[in-house]
This record gives sequence, C-alpha cells and structure tokens, in this order.
Amino acid sequence: MKICYILIFLISGGVHLFAAEPARIADQALVEMEEENFRKAIPLFDQALKDDPNNPAYLTNRGICYTYTGELQVAVKDFEAAINAGKIITRGKEDSKFAYTYYHLGRAYDYHNSPKEAIISYKKALFLKPSLPKVRNDLAWLLATTENVDLLDGELALKLILVECDELGLKDSRRLDTLAACYARTEDYESAILWIEKAIEIDKEDLDEYAERLEIYKLGKPYTEIIK
Repeated sequence: MKICYILIFLISGGVHLFAAEPARIADQALVEMEEENFRKAIPLFDQALKDDPNNPAYLTNRGICYTYTGELQVAVKDFEAAINAGKIITRGKEDSKFAYTYYHLGRAYDYHNSPKEAIISYKKALFLKPSLPKVRNDLAWLLATTENVDLLDGELALKLILVECDELGLKDSRRLDTLAACYARTEDYESAILWIEKAIEIDKEDLDEYAERLEIYKLGKPYTEIIK
C-alpha cells in the first residue's frame, strides 16, 4: 500500500525538498508507515517534528497515520497545519504539491462522517492536481452514496468516475463498485447491475459487500452508505 508522499515546495531561488532526504528518525517513520505500523510511526514523526515543527511532509504523513488509527480530529489538525506551513514557504501560493495533503484531509473528514468538508477538500485536491490517483474515485463515491441528501450529485459523480475508468481502466473492483453506485444514483440500474457483477467477477474477497449492493440495484434503488 503506497501511502507516503514526497512534498516539494518551490520557493524563490530554488527548491525546498522536505522528504527526499529525511532525517534518520523520519526515515524510520516512513518505513513503519509502509509496513502499516502507524502507531509506531506516530512517535517517530513526533520526534522529527521537534527539530522541524513546520515541516509539511512530516505533518502530512503523521496525519495519515492518525487517520488510519482512527484519531481523525488530530489528523485533520495535522493536515491543516501542513497546508498552513506550506503556504508560508510558497508565500501563499497553492500548487499541485498541496493536492496530496488536501486529498488526505478529505479522507480524514470522510472517515469522520463529515461529507461536506470531505467534498470540499477532495475538490480542492482535484483542482490542484487533476491526475492525482484515487481522488476522483473517492469524490465520486461520496457524491453518489452519502446519506446527506443535500450533497448527492449523481451526474457529477458519474462524470468523475467515467474519466477515472477511461484513464485507469476497468480492472479494479473498487473502481467498478464506484461506477455501479454512480449509475444507480442516476437511476441507470441496468448499468449498475452490469458493473457490480463485473466487480464480483474480479474480486471474490469483497463478495458479500458487492452482492449486497447487487440486490439493492436489482430492487431499483441506489446504494446509500450509512456511516456509524
């Protein structure tokens, strides 16, 4: 699972590269992240941030760790701190390097059942870096399945996931799952059934989850994700 990103911020007179040659302790934290040992990575980033408290890369990566450990409010604070620190370095300008942090900020809000804030962050990430992996899929899923009816936008969701499928293909079951949910939200249940069945063919691990949605689509209903 690829979860670590190198953040590069341009400043006048050259490039400030935060994570290309991290301090030894931060490098250990990245290794723990790659192994999904998020609770071990957090105190390592704590130590690295003592010496470099406004490092956007360290703040972002620690925020990712907090997201995975369920400490979502703390994660949001880290992502917001990373964005503010980056703006200081770039003299207020936000470019594509900020997209990673905005995406993970959106994920934290999404997991924390704050869909409005998640959508805002996902859209900002997409605006800053349209080619950023997964952001279109995650935004489309939220727009198509959120239980907040005021935020539903099936047409936009379908447009986003069709672009994702066109660029990245139709071999990822999660992408097909999103595609099916978007078709269902636009009341094209025939297409929804087709694509969730394709997802089932590809991925037997999530068979029960996909089969449940298949039955919903056969009833002529869209899928709504209830976050407890």
